Amino acid sequence: MQYNASPTRAACHATALAAAVLAAPSAGQVTAIGPSGFAPGAIVETFEDVVGVIVPPDPFFLGFGDITSAPTLLPSGAAVTGFDSYMTVYDAEFDPDGVGGWAMSIDANDNIHFIDSTTTLPSGQAFAAHANFDDPSIGLTFSFAAGVTAVGAFVEGEQFFDGNSEVVLEAFDMDGVSLGTVSSGPTDGTFYDNALDGWVGLSSDVAIGSVSFYGVGIALDDLTFTLVPAPGAAGLLCLGGVVATRRRRRA
Repeated sequence: MQYNASPTRAACHATALAAAVLAAPSAGQVTAIGPSGFAPGAIVETFEDVVGVIVPPDPFFLGFGDITSAPTLLPSGAAVTGFDSYMTVYDAEFDPDGVGGWAMSIDANDNIHFIDSTTTLPSGQAFAAHANFDDPSIGLTFSFAAGVTAVGAFVEGEQFFDGNSEVVLEAFDMDGVSLGTVSSGPTDGTFYDNALDGWVGLSSDVAIGSVSFYGVGIALDDLTFTLVPAPGAAGLLCLGGVVATRRRRRA
């Protein structure tokens, strides 16, 4: 028999789902998901509103802003909370000052880069990068104060040094315990089609408090995440629906 779920039933289901996510033990595992694997209402950090607002200009990379301290709260509500002190996190716009655009290069002479002003981005003209060309075990960490159920981003990793352009994403629960990792697999970088079109994403039945991206020279854009459903709001809707149903029955 088929039926259409009522708003009351849906609200109660949402309440139960939120409670299950928040109460689940940290033994839960992560599942790899693609860009379409997010529930409606997912939040996307495009980094478009970061340059010139919370990120000061970088004197060494024209067109870039430079995050040199953490935590740094982003417009989406996610926060940059971890990267090694000698690394930097960039947010870049295409040629905002009309000085010829930007490039992520090892140096200006050999022009070895994985993303530049001709790169096709998923959205807008800004992206974030972790200029870690030394140690792939040092990650770029984003945290979520309210907890999330799914996280992902379009990514590229540098291929020049070791031939491995893989980006690994690790999720941690609200207490900082690892929930597991997923990998982007090889990303093609600008050596092939000049598009930031690799992807890595995951979901979990345990509330995710933070994620770390690992790789050598990571660029990422459209950091996408789904917040844990608020049990309070859903619970009130559920209670209201039950009261209304009882009133109709009495009438």
